[in-house]
Amino acid sequence: MKMVMNRSVFGFLLSALILSFGVSFLNPIISLVLVNEKGVSPFHMGVFISVVTLLKIVTGHISGIVGDNRNIRRRILFISQLFNIMGLCGFLFLNNYWFLLCLVTPLLALGGMGSSHLLALGRVYSDTTEQKSATSLITWMRTMITLAWIVGPPSVFFIIEQWGFNWSILMSITFSVLLSMSIWLFIPDFEVKRSKQEKGAALPRWITNGPLLAVLVINIVVNLADNLYAVSMPLYLVESLHFEARWAGYIFGAAAGLEVIFTILTGYLADRIGKERLVAIALVSGAVFYGLLLIVVTRFSLILIQLFNAVFISVTTNLLIIIIQDKMPERPAMASTLYTNSMRVGNMCAGLIAGLVSQFFGFKSVFILSMVISLLGLICVGFMKRNSYRLAHTTAAVEGEGK
Repeated sequence: MKMVMNRSVFGFLLSALILSFGVSFLNPIISLVLVNEKGVSPFHMGVFISVVTLLKIVTGHISGIVGDNRNIRRRILFISQLFNIMGLCGFLFLNNYWFLLCLVTPLLALGGMGSSHLLALGRVYSDTTEQKSATSLITWMRTMITLAWIVGPPSVFFIIEQWGFNWSILMSITFSVLLSMSIWLFIPDFEVKRSKQEKGAALPRWITNGPLLAVLVINIVVNLADNLYAVSMPLYLVESLHFEARWAGYIFGAAAGLEVIFTILTGYLADRIGKERLVAIALVSGAVFYGLLLIVVTRFSLILIQLFNAVFISVTTNLLIIIIQDKMPERPAMASTLYTNSMRVGNMCAGLIAGLVSQFFGFKSVFILSMVISLLGLICVGFMKRNSYRLAHTTAAVEGEGK
């Protein structure tokens, strides 16, 4: 079913766009700000980013439990923006590394709760109102996120060149304020508060859900493969192919532009082809892309093969969140949190692995590893389907015995 545009849907799309602009104005420059502005060593910069990531995983998991148990996802989203503003202000004014590490990292981690709860709210809204197609709304929210990442990084580097790092951080603070206003004005408090009996009832445990674990592994695999490529590609272009550094931006920009198209198409194809089948096709496309990187060396061909990369990223990032939510209908906030946290695990591991592999075996070895990892994801797709089949038959058998 097609998505019906109304005030609330507009609010979800606008909020997704604003939230992603805020992130895209901060994440690409954190390392530069720490090293160039705060005088931090590369090692301590890595520690700072790793601590923020780990704390985001912990706070995201806890907030997901609280949001589902009490149905207060909208309130958590508001609170997260308050913490984000406080953390960004600390990042702006504090220069001592230990103050940054001890005070700013937990604030930024608490501020990072917003993305998963916004996606969870979108899913709850689709399930509880006339918006019957959750795939359609989540697809368009993901499209807004992709659009922000096309415009955000080039804009923030332009701002840095013209006015300095502080203005980019001020822009991130502004986006947090605008996000709070967007939620307040356009997204109603439609969540039904749970009764005491419902709060006391045990919600299904995700850790024992085999098919769900398979999807989470696929999400880790996708983000690990993609970030191995993203970390290594600029250095590969400059040091191995002797291209100008700006070509990394052109190539990444071409991929992001194509992702918008395929993200929209994914929403229409998911119900016709099937979500799991589309994910399998995307994983094959990713493996083909990384394989082509081993033989392609011209500028035009590197941009051309981004078609396979765009299919890989747009389909998986769009559908995996929906599949996880489908498998946890009673816990949308925890579903979105598990999606975000598994993505962060892949991102965090990629930085460590890419450095080691490229240093000892070369950049092409990183692409080979990404190709192998993508193919391993196909095994998880089969495992997920097989587990779902067994689970369905086990349930049917139990029900048959009870009759």
